Amino acid sequence: MSGSLSRAFRDTDYLAEGAVARIGRRSGSMAALLRRLGAGQGVFLSAWNPMAKSRPLAWNHRAQARLWQAARRRRFVPARSQPRPAAHAHWGEDQIFLAADLRVALRLARRFRQLAVVAVRHDGTARLVWLKF
Repeated sequence: MSGSLSRAFRDTDYLAEGAVARIGRRSGSMAALLRRLGAGQGVFLSAWNPMAKSRPLAWNHRAQARLWQAARRRRFVPARSQPRPAAHAHWGEDQIFLAADLRVALRLARRFRQLAVVAVRHDGTARLVWLKF
């Protein structure tokens, strides 16, 4: 993937229920969220802007509603990606934080044509996972 896209993922905070994940870092708040959800791992994913192609806001909201419907049988909480610095906040996306095995999340991410997800291990360490199409 392009360096600028990879950098954009890495320069972003991933937020869910007060917990914050950053790629390549361990987060005690994410580990605590996973414990509250009764999960050993979780994944941030979105339906916004498939294949990193910008879509209108209304389109993104409809796609995200379809993702919520597709994830309804799993434990998840609403989430948000928030680019750093805050000056780029308008680039953030609605997400879900899915308390599930990475393989389950990757199936959903492929269905919604996402290039990458952010996986969080039981200890709160986040990593970027690129999808292959």
